[in-house]
Amino acid sequence: MNLLNSFGVATSRLQGGLVRSSSILDLPLNSSITRWNHVTKTRVFLKRLHDNVITSVLKRPLFPHVLTTTFGGDFSIWKLDDYELISNVDVGQSSIMHASWNKDGSK
Repeated sequence: MNLLNSFGVATSRLQGGLVRSSSILDLPLNSSITRWNHVTKTRVFLKRLHDNVITSVLKRPLFPHVLTTTFGGDFSIWKLDDYELISNVDVGQSSIMHASWNKDGSK
């Protein structure tokens, strides 16, 4: 992939997005998730997930789920294919920057 122009705010995101295939990436864009085909250079999906900036996006091991966290303190679990909300909790703490699943993805 050749990156010609990049605009935005630098963050300390450790888990910035998901590789779905050799040509498709799911990437956070502020409070939304956007799916890009980097071969055809087109956006194929865009959905607003949160009211605050997404700080991490993690695929759940062995399950078709995605965890997102936000700078505002939300932890949300989504269905991988269409980002339909499964569960959400606001931990009441702002500045959540990173998250992780345990090794088997059970928590």
